[in-house]
Amino acid sequence: MATPAMESADSVFDSYNGESQLSEAETALLKDELRKTEEEIQTLKQVLLARQKHAAELKRKLGLNPLVELGNDINKGLKAVTDTEA
Repeated sequence: MATPAMESADSVFDSYNGESQLSEAETALLKDELRKTEEEIQTLKQVLLARQKHAAELKRKLGLNPLVELGNDINKGLKAVTDTEA
């Protein structure tokens, strides 16, 4: 049994499910905007990957590894608990 909210969502979906009344110019503009947005997303993914590699290199140079970081996190957590209880 569908709730009123679900029926409302279905009607909204149906109105945008390929049945919209966009002109050719509007369709072209939207497709161009989508293409640009997807390109920007790809660029941001590449930048993020480069920054992650850089961070990993810095950690390596500092002698930080996942085990050391885990130990530091545990120590910080224990300190926070003991400070709270005191």
